[in-house]
Amino acid sequence: MKQVAIALIAIFGLVAVAMAAQGPEVISIDKVKKAMAPIEFQHHKHQERVEGKCTTCHHTEKEGETALKACSECHAAAAAEAPSYKDAMHKRCQGCHKEQNASGKSAPVKCNECHKK
Repeated sequence: MKQVAIALIAIFGLVAVAMAAQGPEVISIDKVKKAMAPIEFQHHKHQERVEGKCTTCHHTEKEGETALKACSECHAAAAAEAPSYKDAMHKRCQGCHKEQNASGKSAPVKCNECHKK
């Protein structure tokens, strides 16, 4: 019985570590809240869609690393070496969504489909 309890504790511990490495389930993207409604980004659902390949979105990280920087750190409005935050998000998100739609799936591409009030 003691061995079963230890095994269960170990399993729950591993699950907790794995879940923590996935980041938050939902991320509120509110950098543009003055102009548009925030986006409730379904982080875990997107992770499933890209089959855990974090570098699909976190393009400056190496596979297996934890994303340490917020996108806005590099994609500031005045950064010369990177597109603005808005342009980067629209290109990355809408580009992927348009690809999904072309393959017969349904992904939002209009402003109010992501920026819900």
